[in-house]
Amino acid sequence: MSETHGIPRVALLLPLRVAGNDQHTHQIASALVEDVTVALCQESTFAVVSPYTAYKLRGDASKIKFLRTHRVSYALDTRLSGDTMVVQLVFLPLDEMIWAARIELRADRLLKSRLSLIADICQQVTKHIMRSQALNGFYALQGEAYQSYLLGNHNLLKITLPGIRKARRHFEDALAGYAGFAPALSGVARTLYLEWLLTARGDIRLLQQSDTYARRAITVDPLQSSGYRELGMTQIYLGDVDQSVEALAYAETLSPHHADGLYSFGDTLVHASRPEEALVKLNSALDHSPIAPDSYLWSAAGANYVLHRYQAALSFIDRMKDPTLADRIAAAAHAMLGNAREAQTYVRRVMETTPGFDVNKWLSVIVFKDPAHRDHYREGLLKAGFRSP
Repeated sequence: MSETHGIPRVALLLPLRVAGNDQHTHQIASALVEDVTVALCQESTFAVVSPYTAYKLRGDASKIKFLRTHRVSYALDTRLSGDTMVVQLVFLPLDEMIWAARIELRADRLLKSRLSLIADICQQVTKHIMRSQALNGFYALQGEAYQSYLLGNHNLLKITLPGIRKARRHFEDALAGYAGFAPALSGVARTLYLEWLLTARGDIRLLQQSDTYARRAITVDPLQSSGYRELGMTQIYLGDVDQSVEALAYAETLSPHHADGLYSFGDTLVHASRPEEALVKLNSALDHSPIAPDSYLWSAAGANYVLHRYQAALSFIDRMKDPTLADRIAAAAHAMLGNAREAQTYVRRVMETTPGFDVNKWLSVIVFKDPAHRDHYREGLLKAGFRSP
């Protein structure tokens, strides 16, 4: 937790003026944020960074580093969209969006917008502080463990086998310093089921360990969404679709604007054979995270494949930084489009990285609630040239 006499700090960041913004509207928006900042200074549950500091930080490329260095827990990021201001309240230690809204800037709505913004910020920050007292205390007192946790997250930005194993070591280092740190427990859970996915060997022990860590995270902090998110992802691969959907739906209630949570829910809905609903969640995750992790795009490709939208699936794969993660889906999609040569290219690449890949063995551990969806995937893989010994 960031502390000023024992309470967390909140920074309200003024909107940048970008091309297309009306100058008058921008001035009104900036003045509104400054006025709300001053009004919030009377709050006793949190401290507010001064308007002058917030003004100086506007547009500073290193502002997030500055905020973390100066122990700011919450940042209200703002931007203009026509005659409204989009606001997002972010819990900086986890880079977790906990609230978002659109604030009207028309003259006849301005006073109501001011009062609403003050009330909502107070409510959301106070609620999050009350929910997370133990967790917030960790950030103030366990600097080295938190640093290990951040390094673990950094290594998960690119999903590779060496990367996720390195991330796991960092999360384990964080837990060695503070065994009750729920996000690090969730981080270990994530690395375990990701290793299961990447190795494609069906090693049940990885999923069982992932399940254990996710449940420990929930026990330690039942009001953090990450434990439920990883539990949901693990359960889908263990074959319990209903429990997976239930866990991820609950994670969404705890953190409705968290892009990773929306992605995880969307991915699970693909396996629950609800691909249209899955794409709603995945598109929302992509909207919250315009520079998206490969996993979001990979899952969206899978949802489109299930819907027989093969070209759309390939378009998502083309946007991935490391498209090799989706080589199996790419091979199947090309095969279903009749692109035999392209499909063979992906088959060869998969067999180079996973020489023992067996279609039937792999599909026996990939859950689809509707068996027709599994058969559809098998058809594409076999058409592409994969074989089952």
